[in-house]
Amino acid sequence: MSIIEKYPKIFDRKNVRKEGEILRMFKTSSTIWDYESQGLNFDHYKYYGSYYVNLKLYKMDANTYRKANSIYNRIQQILDSSFEYNIQVIKHGSILIRNATINSDCDILLKFPENFHLGCANNEFDDIKRCLEVYGYQYISGWKAPDGSRVLRFKDYNSDFTIDIGYYVEILVSKTNLINAYCNLHPEIYDAIMLIKIWADRRELNNPSTTHVINSYCHVLMFITYLIMIKAIPNLRTISPKIELWEARNINYYPVIAPINSSEPDKICSQYRESVFSGSSYIPIYYHKELDITLGHNWDIKEAIQGYFHFMGYKFNYRAWDISIYHGGIVKSSEYFNLINANTKLLRVRHPFKPDQIESNSAYHGV
Repeated sequence: MSIIEKYPKIFDRKNVRKEGEILRMFKTSSTIWDYESQGLNFDHYKYYGSYYVNLKLYKMDANTYRKANSIYNRIQQILDSSFEYNIQVIKHGSILIRNATINSDCDILLKFPENFHLGCANNEFDDIKRCLEVYGYQYISGWKAPDGSRVLRFKDYNSDFTIDIGYYVEILVSKTNLINAYCNLHPEIYDAIMLIKIWADRRELNNPSTTHVINSYCHVLMFITYLIMIKAIPNLRTISPKIELWEARNINYYPVIAPINSSEPDKICSQYRESVFSGSSYIPIYYHKELDITLGHNWDIKEAIQGYFHFMGYKFNYRAWDISIYHGGIVKSSEYFNLINANTKLLRVRHPFKPDQIESNSAYHGV
């Protein structure tokens, strides 16, 4: 019996729709595209090519990308003319890898001179806020990231974009580049990842600040991990850079999954790793950046997405498991939940480069 079936009141479908919370995604694979309202199932979508229509509708078009890139350039020009020292605008997030949907934010990281520590940079954010307001950017809100750095959110004066401006830490760019590497494996892998992002957008399941759910990045981490588990794609962290082509074999979309016991770095990662600053220390990072793959003979984007929802809805052990792209599978959680209620952190996604750290977690009624 699945956890959803065992606790029907917590996961009641009507309540989930009303609240707009995370576990709407785990009810059943048949609701991936709001099929009930459209009277279609995924087979119809695939046969008529309608899921490509959804991709076209929800992905940014070329003109929108140009507008987004102009925002980065304008803010760099404003900072160059307003400050005596150099503040470098680092483009960040899904827009850069063309993995953005129409409601995506423009994410910017500000790289200060090396002699600026976090406290100094945080103080400068007040001047940056005033400066951008003078140039017409509308301040919306601000908050602190888990590492204590400030984040400012603005409305662009020349488009519908919102702009999140944060403090540059090298590992944040590495996290974006990791997703880029997986998107580049094959066009259909990219399409599948985009479909998951669009699905989360349509159900408002990707904004922790408003709905207490995991962010879009974690949805992508989870789906990629599933693709690794069913051997549709490799774990890029375990592939030597000397290997140029990886070939998939027969894919089992509904496998029996057991947690991985070992969390130690593998030999490939240890041999080719580079040190990346994570805010307080340097951590080892490695993943294959330019691998070509051949999809398995039974690869099917429909089966991949349905298998993912089936696994997360009915096979995933929320009491005892975490999902980890670092390991390319499921790992045992550091705690076991005997009692389940609406505030239990049932969904735990591990950090892509820090195997013992949680990137994000969520409950039905998050706090």
